[in-house]
Amino acid sequence: MGDGDPVLFGCSDSRLTAEIIFDRGSGGMFVVRTAGHTAGAGDLGSIEYGVSMLEAPIVVVLGHGSCGATASARAVAVGRHMSGGFVRRRSSNSPRTASSVPHLGVTFSSVSAGLGIWCMKGLWIVARTWLSIRVELVSGHGADLWPRPGRVFAAARSHSFAELATAIDLAFARWDLAHLHLFTLSDGTRVSPLEWWDDEAPDDTVDGHATKLSRLQAGEQFAYVFDMGDDWAHLCTVAEKRIDPLDELGEAADRPVPYWGWGSLPDQYARRWDGDDGESPMPKRPSRGLSDLPPIMPWWGEQRRG
Repeated sequence: MGDGDPVLFGCSDSRLTAEIIFDRGSGGMFVVRTAGHTAGAGDLGSIEYGVSMLEAPIVVVLGHGSCGATASARAVAVGRHMSGGFVRRRSSNSPRTASSVPHLGVTFSSVSAGLGIWCMKGLWIVARTWLSIRVELVSGHGADLWPRPGRVFAAARSHSFAELATAIDLAFARWDLAHLHLFTLSDGTRVSPLEWWDDEAPDDTVDGHATKLSRLQAGEQFAYVFDMGDDWAHLCTVAEKRIDPLDELGEAADRPVPYWGWGSLPDQYARRWDGDDGESPMPKRPSRGLSDLPPIMPWWGEQRRG
């Protein structure tokens, strides 16, 4: 398996050949299949192995219509006869569902109550394997910042460093993004979009679009610099524990997203007002508070007094 490859839990039905359905070659996913999605200890252990050891970012539960094993198990639930076999034993003895194994670290839903059968069609389940990355703005525009403003990002291991860079720049209120950026990892590796450098990137720089966050380790610290002229430098720290984006964001976003933050953010050109050229005096504050504003809001304009 490679970075971003899923665990797939499917039915044993020959019509559900996962590699064909998802157009994946050999080694493209970790597949667990049972009749009617019955889940014994070995099956759940296999799924857990894919999540915890192979670090699959998602678990796909692939169901289908007209499932004979599911129909037979449901028949037992309503008291009808069913011939002996594994599905009957799973249904009539100590049924177990994914929700009974919280240490698995995967969010499951729509589990058939009491049967230990998962009958979901095309449902993508997100694992608690996202990174939490703390980013602090250390310096920029010739000044060190203290206290250092910061943001904390939720990011999938399948996201790229280029996507993380964009998320950082937007979260730190940068509006002119037409500047180079560069990550420096703890081992000295440099990461940046190579096409931006016109073959003049620092030696041994790897491409930021192709390099995934999966190369980061828990607790690792690395640097991010935006704009090689003003040198907005950040300290980035990967949290020891991974997170579930559904808990932090309410969704599995398609890009890194900030979910916590603090501090005042400086303008990327250190402009304090429109037209600030570093020499002109600051405009005078209106003598009567917000009286210079149009009376759109109740506390704006002259009519706010009364």
